[in-house]
Amino acid sequence: MGSLKRGPLPQKNTQSFWVFIRSVESDDRKRIGSRSVLSSPPTAARDHQCPVIFVEPTCSPAVDSRVKMPEDGAEHLKTTVVKPIVYGNVSRYLGKKREEDGRTHQWTAFLRPYNTNEDMSSFVKRVQFKLHESYANPVRIVNKPPYELTETGWGEFDITIKVIFTDPNEKPLVITHLIKLFHCDHEIMMGHKSLVREIYDEMVFVDPSPSFYRALMSRSLHSGPIIPHETDFKEAKRQALVTLQDLDRKVTQAISVYREQLYLKKDIIEEVRSAVSELESTVTSV
Repeated sequence: MGSLKRGPLPQKNTQSFWVFIRSVESDDRKRIGSRSVLSSPPTAARDHQCPVIFVEPTCSPAVDSRVKMPEDGAEHLKTTVVKPIVYGNVSRYLGKKREEDGRTHQWTAFLRPYNTNEDMSSFVKRVQFKLHESYANPVRIVNKPPYELTETGWGEFDITIKVIFTDPNEKPLVITHLIKLFHCDHEIMMGHKSLVREIYDEMVFVDPSPSFYRALMSRSLHSGPIIPHETDFKEAKRQALVTLQDLDRKVTQAISVYREQLYLKKDIIEEVRSAVSELESTVTSV
């Protein structure tokens, strides 16, 4: 799955960002989609001829040496920073319908860093979860990690996850996610295990301000418990690569077969034309 969410074009005192949705999702480790990580700079980055930086958290802050920090704090940096994230939900059947409200499942929606020990609060101010209007207080705010929300319900619906950044000039990122409750797996249906749906995305920040760039590059580590991903995204990427290579091989073989058939038909056409020409010559001479 590939799509592009693009903010407004750069204007005075504003920054734009491009978020490339490159999803790898899993339903309880059984249904694994695939998507490769960003392999080339986004169009905006190429146009700016700026380095693309993938942030991997370490134990100490760092600023990329390729980026020239301007003296004027208002000037934007000609660089691109990529922050990988994972969002989704975990749900479990309660065992029966609750008599008081008819709800059947408990679920948790979340937004997490791909690098599980990264502290996103250095560049994320808060995360807003907007639930279905049938919920009391459908807009919930989470101001610090872990950015997640637990509720109960009886039906699937689209939840809106709005990410507000520490730089007020950065436009908030809005993600729509379907809360999954149901699956054909018998163990999940009976509530013996949870249904997990995780989606890998990348947030790509183009030309951030110097202060926000430092926040993105701070590489601070999360002090709380580390929540591992249920999906092995590296394995999913490997499987996707194998699948793409297999498809490429099949397409190449099909093209070769069709090309041979085309050459054969061309030869037949030439033979027919030659025979027709000979017949016409014979008729003319008679």
